[in-house]
Amino acid sequence: MESSSESALRAEIRRREVVADLAQRALETGDLGRLLDDAAATVADALDAEYGAAFELSPDRGEGVLRSGAGWENGVVGTATVPVDGESLVGRALDAGEPVVVDDLTADGRVRGAALFADRGVASGVSAPVGPTDEPWGVVGAYATDQRAFAAADAALLDDVADVLGSAVERARVRGEPTDVYGRVSDAVVAVDAEWRVTYLDEAARDLFGVEGRAVGRPAGDAMPDGVRERLGPDCERALETGETVAFEAYLPDPLDGWFAVRAYPSGTGLSVFLRELTDRERPRRRLAEERDMFAEGPAVVFRWRNEEGWPVEYVSENVEDVLGYAPAELESGDVPYTDLLLDAERDRIAAEVAEHSDGTTERFSHEPYRVRTKEGEIRWVKDTTKVVRDEAGEITHYLGYLVDITERKVRERELEESERRYRTLIDHFPNGAVALVDEDLRYRTVGGEPERIAGASADEIEGRPVAEAVSPELAAELVPRYEAALEGDADSFEAELGGRHYRFRIVPVRDGDGEAFAALGTSQDVTERTEHERMLAKYETIFETVDDGIYVKDEDGRFTMVNEAYAEMTGYDRDELLGEHASMVVDESTIEQSRAAMTDEDGTRAVTAEIETADGDRVPAEATFATLETREGGREEIGVVRDVTEREERERQLEALVDELEESNERLEQFAYAASHDLQEPLRMVSSYLQLIESRYAEELDEDGREFIEFAVDGADRMRDMIEGLLEYSRVETRGEPFELVDLDDVLDDVRRDLQMRIAESGAEITAADLPRVEGDPGQLRQVFQNLLDNAIEYAGEDPPRIRIDAERRADRWQVSVSDEGVGIDPDDADRVFEVFERLHGREEHAGTGIGLALVERIVERHGGDVQVESEPGEGSTFAFTLPAADGGR
Repeated sequence: MESSSESALRAEIRRREVVADLAQRALETGDLGRLLDDAAATVADALDAEYGAAFELSPDRGEGVLRSGAGWENGVVGTATVPVDGESLVGRALDAGEPVVVDDLTADGRVRGAALFADRGVASGVSAPVGPTDEPWGVVGAYATDQRAFAAADAALLDDVADVLGSAVERARVRGEPTDVYGRVSDAVVAVDAEWRVTYLDEAARDLFGVEGRAVGRPAGDAMPDGVRERLGPDCERALETGETVAFEAYLPDPLDGWFAVRAYPSGTGLSVFLRELTDRERPRRRLAEERDMFAEGPAVVFRWRNEEGWPVEYVSENVEDVLGYAPAELESGDVPYTDLLLDAERDRIAAEVAEHSDGTTERFSHEPYRVRTKEGEIRWVKDTTKVVRDEAGEITHYLGYLVDITERKVRERELEESERRYRTLIDHFPNGAVALVDEDLRYRTVGGEPERIAGASADEIEGRPVAEAVSPELAAELVPRYEAALEGDADSFEAELGGRHYRFRIVPVRDGDGEAFAALGTSQDVTERTEHERMLAKYETIFETVDDGIYVKDEDGRFTMVNEAYAEMTGYDRDELLGEHASMVVDESTIEQSRAAMTDEDGTRAVTAEIETADGDRVPAEATFATLETREGGREEIGVVRDVTEREERERQLEALVDELEESNERLEQFAYAASHDLQEPLRMVSSYLQLIESRYAEELDEDGREFIEFAVDGADRMRDMIEGLLEYSRVETRGEPFELVDLDDVLDDVRRDLQMRIAESGAEITAADLPRVEGDPGQLRQVFQNLLDNAIEYAGEDPPRIRIDAERRADRWQVSVSDEGVGIDPDDADRVFEVFERLHGREEHAGTGIGLALVERIVERHGGDVQVESEPGEGSTFAFTLPAADGGR
């Protein structure tokens, strides 16, 4: 029958296993609410209590809210509250800073009950504070309806659960908003400007860094110890460069020698850095992390050793046989003390470490990995964490430990070291990028090449750091899953742009002798030039295949090495039929000779017109442009662009025929116009002469109406003659003009002014002109242009004397000449009509003229290859602008 001591031992070991399981879950999940639920259920089950609870302090610290629970009815969790003053069950634990047991709530006068407990008949309970003493998060507890004396082991279990929850809550706080972490604490604060000079340093920071005297205005490096500056620098610089808040926890070396929460806030003027010491909070979390790392290696073997010579085993979990080959009973019998399992080379070191941690203050400790010998004599590597168990007098009674077999990991480490040696030459001389060896913990084991180009840090700064922390978040999001996949045996690659450069990343598994992946090798190379080349090549290939023109490439022997689909269709052959064949298959020897000449010409470019002989025997007229390029091997190749000009030649023939017809038609029209004008003028002269004769002979016999009728008839005949002469002049612009020559427009304008001097004087016109250029043109026709425009400006000046301005502006190879007036103006809707033949905008009683002057201007300007236009508004004057070809070297 099992003794009471053995029963208690089994219960304690079971509880330790429960805590270890909860700790593992705490480190695996980021869901604090779920963890609190698990903790409440765990303590209720382990301590055989009806209710388990996790109470969170309200923001005003006035009460505790039932955040999670086990055994409570629906609607209670999340809403019920309990008092937290020193007289309450929960408050006493907070004040004491350690677990508090109440055996009888009704009889203990020191404890004031709470409705939450009283309404449910809670008679006893045990509570433990969660979080640091100076700023607790809340309380975790187990509560029973029967009166019972919770044992010290029960309180210890609850204390361990509270440690787990405290670390989890702290992690949640660090991940939260700034007020969640800093809202109720006093921080050390240092502010710097963009040049890293101190702009503010509070007293807490002065005390922390040991700064004496003036600090503001000094470099930040002078205001903090070297080791602290080196640790904080990269993350703070990242905050300043990105403009985003950076929060992290870090161990800061001497003289601080502690863990701190650091938060860097960038602003428009610099950076504010807040530091808060976390050493007390970090210790349990680091302990949990150590346990997590240990449990991650595999199932833990639980041992209990007596504090006697040889450390005889009192209890060991059943899985010990899987690791050491001994059945639990063989070790628990005392015949095989634990020291007998240690290798001789390890025994003294382990004994010394146990003695070192048996000083009365250490609660738990861990050994560096050591070797043990199994029952079969096999040597294996193990790692353990040991808890020191003392009696009420503080004397060590036994040790309780978790032991994990890490032999496989040690083998992998040796293989990794061998891989490091094997890849060292590659790593140290990796060109144009970086290379890294990553272990199973996703930490950079070895880094080489130029990591500064990828991660902005040196190899020494990166080695040992997790991938997720060593590179930017964006790059980490690409790398981490691929390294994880490589450790599963899958290779992968991707490309990314960093700092305006393109890099190709490749991640491959590193395998052991059995083919199992135990590490990953990552390489990154700058492929900017290659990527740009590939992009350009793809563009050219797209053009090559999509243009309508045929494109071919021939070697020095004249054989096709590449043709596009358009060229194949032009020749009537398939691509495969052309490739490798000589060009004589589709063109004659004359064309081939011309292309050969181009391949030996320094310029290397030729254009020819030739005929392509198709597969059907037809001949297709084509225009080809080809050039020569030097190949990588030093040879030459010809690249040709060929266009089928069948349709173009047909259009040109049609156009030539049309031009011939038009020229013939124009000639006939000109002859007709000349004959018509000559023939019409003779009858008009006769009519006019006889009318004048009647007027002179019979003037006394005609009454006033008769004389007026004769005046109308004579005037009509004169106007008809003017119109015929204008029409004749209009028709002869193209055919009777003089050859173009160098014309000085200043001279032309002077001649026109002399011709119009009487009209200018009578009207009081004021004409100003800028320096006018020399142009290529017909001097007589250009004189006509200026005369018509000036005459027009004087005629339509309105009531005020004419004010006329002539300017010229150079536009590329042409001059734009403008004639502006301040006259009556033109409606913009009539701007095109004024250039039509015989088109008038005013009646003859208002203004004289035939309506052909501006049409003649347009015809002459067009003969000179220019155009004319008018800008005007009624009552605002008009500006007529026309363009003429500039003379070479002319002003």
